[in-house]
Amino acid sequence: MANATALADRDAPGGLTDCGRGGHRAGVAEIGGDDAGPELDALLLMALGSCTSIAPPFYAPRKRRSATSVIAALRHERRHAEVCGSCSDQMAGIESIAQTSTLIGALDESRTPVQAIADRCRLHRTLTSLIAMHPALAPGAS
Repeated sequence: MANATALADRDAPGGLTDCGRGGHRAGVAEIGGDDAGPELDALLLMALGSCTSIAPPFYAPRKRRSATSVIAALRHERRHAEVCGSCSDQMAGIESIAQTSTLIGALDESRTPVQAIADRCRLHRTLTSLIAMHPALAPGAS
């Protein structure tokens, strides 16, 4: 997986963070900003929706399934401890992403296998696996 960098630009309107990889740039707004760009949660949902939409038309023909496109609608919620019976910390909760996919061009017998392909996109697999974060300060940072 390629590296991505993010640099904060505090002079930008709405508290935008200038993010980029290679020659591609995006401005990400802080939560509660002045809508100068997508917020972090929205950016995550856009990435997951894109991954979900890209996978089936690419892989379906190899599996002899039909699907010309996929439209993914996603919603993110935080469900707190009162709905989490197994959460020991009362401040803990569950991050929940609801996704509804519309399959365009999929025949009835192809719908379930095509959805299974969508659910195996790279970002979906990353978000549903165990993730280890390793934050560190760069040497000489002040």
